[in-house]
Amino acid sequence: MSEETPNAKASEPQPGAPAEPDGAPGQPTTEADAASMRNGFATSAASNPNRSSRSLSQHRSAERQLLGGSLQDAVMGDKNVTNVFYGAVDGSVLLEVRLSAEQLDEANAFVAPRDYAKLESFAVGRPLTVISGSPGSGRTAAAVHLLCSATGRQAIHVLHPDTDFATLAAQPLPKACGIVLPDITARAAGRLDEFALRRLLDMLITNGQKMVVAAAPTVVWGCPSVNSYLAPFGPRPDPQAVVAAQFRYRFSASMQTSAHALLQRQDVAALIRAHSGPERPLAEAALLASLLKDASADPESMAANAELGLRAGQADDLERWFEGLAGTRGQNQCYAIALAVLNGLPNEKVTSAGIRLERLLAPETAEARDQQRGQDSPFSGRNSLRLQQLRAIQVPDERTTDPEGKRDLIVRYINRDLPRRLLAHVWQQYDAERGAVTRWLRELGSSGLEDVRIKAGVTVGALAKGSYDHINDTVITPWAESGNINQQDAAAVALQTLGTDTRFAAPIKATLDEWSQIDSRESLQVTAARAYGAPYGTTRLDEAIKALTRLATVDRLHVAIAVARSLTELIADDYGEATARVFRLLGEWVSGRKRLLRTTGRMVFLFAAADLVARRRPNAGSGEAGGRTWPAFLHMDQDPHYSPIIRYLWADSLNSSDLYLTAREVLTAWATSVDADAVGCRALARLLTAVAATHRTAQIVDLLAKDWTGRDGGGNAPHAAAALQGI
Repeated sequence: MSEETPNAKASEPQPGAPAEPDGAPGQPTTEADAASMRNGFATSAASNPNRSSRSLSQHRSAERQLLGGSLQDAVMGDKNVTNVFYGAVDGSVLLEVRLSAEQLDEANAFVAPRDYAKLESFAVGRPLTVISGSPGSGRTAAAVHLLCSATGRQAIHVLHPDTDFATLAAQPLPKACGIVLPDITARAAGRLDEFALRRLLDMLITNGQKMVVAAAPTVVWGCPSVNSYLAPFGPRPDPQAVVAAQFRYRFSASMQTSAHALLQRQDVAALIRAHSGPERPLAEAALLASLLKDASADPESMAANAELGLRAGQADDLERWFEGLAGTRGQNQCYAIALAVLNGLPNEKVTSAGIRLERLLAPETAEARDQQRGQDSPFSGRNSLRLQQLRAIQVPDERTTDPEGKRDLIVRYINRDLPRRLLAHVWQQYDAERGAVTRWLRELGSSGLEDVRIKAGVTVGALAKGSYDHINDTVITPWAESGNINQQDAAAVALQTLGTDTRFAAPIKATLDEWSQIDSRESLQVTAARAYGAPYGTTRLDEAIKALTRLATVDRLHVAIAVARSLTELIADDYGEATARVFRLLGEWVSGRKRLLRTTGRMVFLFAAADLVARRRPNAGSGEAGGRTWPAFLHMDQDPHYSPIIRYLWADSLNSSDLYLTAREVLTAWATSVDADAVGCRALARLLTAVAATHRTAQIVDLLAKDWTGRDGGGNAPHAAAALQGI
């Protein structure tokens, strides 16, 4: 795609004096207000880039904590995976979860049993392998490792243990994927008769899939032919070796010496031995490694905190522990609930949320409040004591670092399964307090702090899996119908959390389809547009593209902004098919005849150009420094598949009558970001030289270079300007 297109030629008039109604405002405000909002939306991303990727990371982190997102949660050590699917199996719906890249990476910590080579050899060439071994022996972890390491499968789906194979045939998974069925139930195994087995094998072969089933030796199969695909697991790995491998995996390469030293501590070694007996399931070994790593910031209390985390995972302990927090006017119980929702955020955010919940639960009369207030000293809840009582720890956040190398402190439960179990316990056992908790969650969704409302949205989505009608009516729909953009975002997160569960896919799809219609209320359109962003829209790309295109024709600025944010998220989440589809879509929009689509297309492109960043790797043998952060689209411009559309969209934006100023500001932000990187300056110069294919565009680019140079070379990006002027 070149600049010489009908749309590019139509941009020839001077900016601000269009020959057609190309930049008309599309909102019930003044033209100046609408133009200001459009320009401000994209340029604001330039001052705070990478928001989309951060939001996606926060969203996935919240889902992992509440829905069981680690490989250990899903299959490691034969841990019961029913809780991953949040409810009983429904034979009419295929319950499955796809392992993320992070989960697949955990397979690198796999410790092979003695006879693993025989198992690998047996699985070669077979579409189906059944690993027979005792529960807790690590057979399901072996199944994942077998698929992602031995056969190179990069897309692996985990099925519910009670999956009906007829349902799998009726709702097939993607071609060439790997499939794990952990700890198959007796009922599911009994249903696998000769006909079902033959149909399963035909499906696997036709789709190029490979399936590994983990089964107990006592399972009775529906037909003897299954024995041809059955392989014994053999003696399980040494549990202490599993703890060590899992523990070291959680440290970077530069920290392996420290990890080894921590494992050699006498108290740590004693704890590992105590939980590595022959009857202990390997799930406990993997969990212990995770708990030790979480507590490793304080080596002196590392073993004690890890052991406390193990106790917190015992089912009969939860109720006694939570009831024991009832003192201090319920502060600790409220803090515990707040931490279950905001697990992994700074203490001040958790404390603030806990205080608000406490106030919502306070007695209604002044006399009762005074009586309650007199029960405890106002200084009875220091942080260290509270965290000890709550079985929580305060640790540095590994995801954040300030310029001096310091990390923010976050609070989280030692046992990572506790937030999910605590929220379920409170929701199911305390009917009288449910109304206050519901109001509290609604308030969290209006928070101006994005990480707080993402956590709230995921929590609401998780709770809705057990109380769909109630949560939808009291929280999700009120959020969506509000005029508060933060609440609409929270509603979208909750809908995404529900929509990825196959049991709720149909009602969520129907809701979003209704809300994304042209005649829907603006607040519902905004919510639907945001719900079609990543990660939900990435897995339903056709549906998302269709809905977002329809919404892009709506003459409402806030809807257009929601569309831009969601399409940017789709790019950030998948630099493969989703990115190609979005770029193709933007090319169609800006070159088409519909004014609203042209304007929205430019908004999307410029917002994404300002927001998305990528880390560039140095060329092999170049000797240049690596690890430079570039604008993602500048990095993608090095790819001949993407450079034509990126350059066309830049030419269109620079020559547009509505967003040309924004285009210049975003390019200036690009130049500033790469000015200290000679390679980046040359890459930007090549891009803009190609963009300047017409006299008018060349003049615009030349003015940009002069601005970057500034008087006496004192501009924001003199090196980028010099590189551009030197071509």
